Amino acid sequence: MGLLVAPQQWDNDECYQIKDIANNQNWFVNPLEANPNDWKKGPSEDSVENLAYHFRNCLCHKLFEVLGDSETIKYLNIHDYKDPDHKKLSFSLKIRFEDFKNFVLKYSEEKWNLLKEINEYNHHEKRN
Repeated sequence: MGLLVAPQQWDNDECYQIKDIANNQNWFVNPLEANPNDWKKGPSEDSVENLAYHFRNCLCHKLFEVLGDSETIKYLNIHDYKDPDHKKLSFSLKIRFEDFKNFVLKYSEEKWNLLKEINEYNHHEKRN
């Protein structure tokens, strides 16, 4: 969970955001399968950052259900809400746990690489 939550600290600045559009082939999940899917972050509702935003909220606020048997998590049913009373649903998606795990691992790797690039650029600019 920390791999998804920690990078949020840098997300206020647009240069720290991953610009990709998510789909099954490149990010293991199709955000267009979410119903509803309100746009909160990133360039569009199918952006990686919008998915990360909703996933982060769902995990941090315990807005998910684990589906599977006693030994294996097969799916996560993820929900996010517009309001603190949880009456206005803004995001809902059933996702295979393996796809969710792969998304989080790729997100953390991409975010780490982006942060390293920005740090190297800033370090180079300071020396010049």
